[in-house]
Amino acid sequence: MSDKNHLSTYHVLLIGIDRYPPGYNSLEGCVNDIDAIENLLFEQPSIGIPPDQIQITRLAAPHPNYKSTSRFVEQTKWPTRENVITALQDMTGSAVNGSDRVLIFYAGHGDERQWIGSSVWHETLVPHDGEKIEDLFDVEINMLVGAIAAKTSDLTIILDCCHSAGATRDLSGINPTGNLRFLQHQIGPVPPPDLTKFGASPGTGTARAITTGMLQAPAPNYLVVVACQADEKAGEGAYPVAQSTHGVFTYSLLNTLKDMDADQRAQLRWADIWPTMLATVAARNAQLRQRAQHPWIIGRSERKIFGGHWEKMDAGYRVTKRTDSNCTIGAGTLMGITEDAEIAVYGLEPRFFPPLGTPEDQPVARLKVIKAERADAVAVAIDATFTLPEGARGRLVKPGKSERLRVSLKPEGTPVPELLAKSPLLEIVPSTAPDADVEVLSQPDRSWIIGSDVEPIMAVVPAGESKALRASIEHYYRYSAVLRFAKNCNDPYVSKCLDVRILDCNDMVKLQAMSPEQLADPDLPEAPRDNEGHYNLSSDFRFCFRVTNSSSHHLYVTLFNASAGGLVEYLSDTMLRDGASHVMWLDGNLGEVFVTGLDTLPAAIPGIGRPDYAAERVIAIGTTRPGVDLRYLTVDKRVQVVVDENLLTRKGGERPLRPTKEIDAPAELWTAAVIPVHLPRQ
Repeated sequence: MSDKNHLSTYHVLLIGIDRYPPGYNSLEGCVNDIDAIENLLFEQPSIGIPPDQIQITRLAAPHPNYKSTSRFVEQTKWPTRENVITALQDMTGSAVNGSDRVLIFYAGHGDERQWIGSSVWHETLVPHDGEKIEDLFDVEINMLVGAIAAKTSDLTIILDCCHSAGATRDLSGINPTGNLRFLQHQIGPVPPPDLTKFGASPGTGTARAITTGMLQAPAPNYLVVVACQADEKAGEGAYPVAQSTHGVFTYSLLNTLKDMDADQRAQLRWADIWPTMLATVAARNAQLRQRAQHPWIIGRSERKIFGGHWEKMDAGYRVTKRTDSNCTIGAGTLMGITEDAEIAVYGLEPRFFPPLGTPEDQPVARLKVIKAERADAVAVAIDATFTLPEGARGRLVKPGKSERLRVSLKPEGTPVPELLAKSPLLEIVPSTAPDADVEVLSQPDRSWIIGSDVEPIMAVVPAGESKALRASIEHYYRYSAVLRFAKNCNDPYVSKCLDVRILDCNDMVKLQAMSPEQLADPDLPEAPRDNEGHYNLSSDFRFCFRVTNSSSHHLYVTLFNASAGGLVEYLSDTMLRDGASHVMWLDGNLGEVFVTGLDTLPAAIPGIGRPDYAAERVIAIGTTRPGVDLRYLTVDKRVQVVVDENLLTRKGGERPLRPTKEIDAPAELWTAAVIPVHLPRQ
């Protein structure tokens, strides 16, 4: 099957950086990544594009003695900042026309940096000249990519790197066998870039420029695929088939495409492979014992992987018939499709799903999910049998059951308490599982310590108190509901369009002198962050939030705080127009600040200890659906309080657990942002 754009030129920029200057952590699989992508484009059968129509620009920093498989080794240049900029600017010239395709693939470090004179953190890619780091900032990348997109809308950008520094620590005891594509450094603020080189007017206040993120333009006419979300790190490790190292995301892409022929690859959309990609990335992270990373998309997922003609439509989930007359849904638990969820099925028309419940909404069938795996699900028709239409697409119209909480027991070989094994809300996973939600550590005195990825000691359960152990972990299931909710809020049309900044309100004199108009959009510095990009707030720190919506949709945004000890606090909510910002104050009152308090979690345990800070997470959830009240996600008890209550209750009889509300991402457009915050201990 040929593509109507088969005569267009395919411009491909491949950037792979393994070797970094002394003092920075180098990588192993980035040049392998770009070599593999190049081979994928040229191999037979490949992607349906003749080799003479593919133009490759290759920038690489391999380790000494690296044996490249590239056809363009002699033309390869070092990935300096200037060479990267030049390669991108070349695509804005006469060489690219409106019918051409462009692919930009970057494998290397990602970072976040501040500019001198500014409190704002900017995401960066990290090229270098062999001796020093030369960051390429988000605002620069946005301007360069915008200029390319003005030449052709057939533009795909793939970033197999850490997209920012806002990652929380791994669960204790997890020792990854691969590397993380996050640059570890101790360098302070750097001079701002000169944006006039990219067409900005002189004197536009570069040092004060604020970005809502890299390549997160409202309704972009290009597609961006990133290896992990903003609060995660991208990993790499050994690729067993080729006996070489690759990025986890690139490995998953290669693995997904390896058994397809040229026609299949040429017509394949990102929406078609996305559930499989998520599942493969999760499995590969588990093999490498790395914390889970969740790739995400900015732009239209119905675009084709290797470019070419496409039409705007709601991609939906792929729906196919099974031999047992049931249906397979091309999405699973990693995309919020769980048991008992209901899916409406449509054909190729209408191209955009009508609003639910309107006369125009006439699906050919409704299905109910009877089994859900990570990448796909099995569903049965709710009504009579039906004929599956050509190009069948499904959409979620009724959420199903939430995933169970993944609990690891340590040390290895620890017997599973019977009451934990019987809990319908819990799944016991191996002690080495990197994507466990909570861990339970058995102590020599037979007591238990309950910890999470941000708090190693949330609660201590005395020996023999299995009922209290189960009750407290099931309570944590309620606490983690908002985190699971946020994980599933990743609709490609609004993915990662929320930017949340904490503003420093400690200058009370300045604050009190502001007018109501000034308080609505105050000129306040951003709160301090540490070298890894986490907000680092002292006790009694006064602050407010600025939330920005970079999507082309109006969003209803709710802000929560998930504390280290198990509380979920509702903070504020607002309606944000497309492209707008809003400052959130306490209880919605202008000038009323939020104030941090001291954490009072259990004392450090000998041999385990705990950080000097408590790691909390601010969570912003946005939806296009008006009138949604998410306050039911709040949790008003710490995990340790639940333990203590059950110890007291045990003497007078068992107190039944309150039923928990099942939570999954609804059918409308949803997105979320998770912001790590460090607070001091007592």
